[in-house]
Parts: sequence; C-alpha cells; structure tokens
Amino acid sequence: MALGLIKVGAGLVAIAAIAAGYRVATKPRNDDFRNYEVKFQKLGTWKELPHNPNTLLLMFNPKTNALIRCSATQVVDDSNPEPDMDTENIVKRVVDNAQQNQAADWKTEQWKHFDNGKVDFSLFRKTNSHKTIIGAMAVRGNTTMIASISNSGSGAKALLEDAGLKDFYDFLSSIDLVVTDKWIKIHEKYE
Repeated sequence: MALGLIKVGAGLVAIAAIAAGYRVATKPRNDDFRNYEVKFQKLGTWKELPHNPNTLLLMFNPKTNALIRCSATQVVDDSNPEPDMDTENIVKRVVDNAQQNQAADWKTEQWKHFDNGKVDFSLFRKTNSHKTIIGAMAVRGNTTMIASISNSGSGAKALLEDAGLKDFYDFLSSIDLVVTDKWIKIHEKYE
C-alpha cells in the first residue's frame, strides 16, 4: 500500500515538473524593448507629498494615515536585457528575495492579480504585527513600475481586507502605460 502511494506521488510530481517545464519553454519572451510612460490620476481626497525625482507620486490619506507611492524604472536599449522578467517573474523574484532575507517578524507572499483593462498588475503583500505593505508591479517592455500602499497600527489591519484597499484599487484603475521615446531622445542628445 505505502509503495503504491509513493509511486502515485512520484508520478504526480513528475507530471507537475513536465507541465511546469512545458509552460516555461512555450511562454513567449518579453522581446519588447520600448519604454512606457506611467500615466495616472491622483486621488482627490489624498494629499500629495513632496518626493524625490525617482518617485512619480507620493500621496497621504489624512483620514487613515496610509501612503501610496508610485515609481518606475526603465532601460533604454535596442533590446530587452531580461526578456524573462515579465510581471509574474519579477514579482516572484521580489517575493523570493524578501522571504530569504527579511527579518523574522515579516511575512511576504505573492498575492493576487489586478487587471484594470489596460495594465495587468501582480500584487504582493508584506506584513508584520504592526505594518502592512501591498505592492503592485507591472512590466511592459523595458519599463517596470511599482505602486504600493502602506500603513501601520490599526490602519495596517484595514489593508488586509479588500475594503481597506478601495482607494489603492481606484489608483491602480487609473494607471496606463503609454509608449514613449522621450528617454531615447535624451540618450541620443548626450551620446
């Protein structure tokens, strides 16, 4: 009986490994090397805060003390240097790295998807006993964008439920990634 269960288990593992290998082998590469500008609408009830040049937006909710941040990074090149780093794989890398290196009181997990019809985000969640951070990432071409909402204390617990994330989902719903060549022109100017 036990030997039969072991054979069945080994067979299921083999089937899962073959399926995963097939998925990786047949998944289209991200050969798009274009850059995209992040377009969004600010939340009317939130206060915009000063931020550094690497941040596209930093907003504060005076009622809940939550913060929303949005930023993007881009590679300007005639090819995509990491064609395997699509939205799903980059979030997996972020989560795996956090799980291996975070402090013992933190928990990080890949969470869910949010598709606004223009951009499909993969979300991850980082929590400890007094803070919650929800990150949403999207990769298109040579552009990677991340938006996050964070809060601490009683506000952190509200972010663990969809109702506490309504404003964040509203912000994500406004985001679009639009092809641009303005960074190529800047690079050409200094070459």
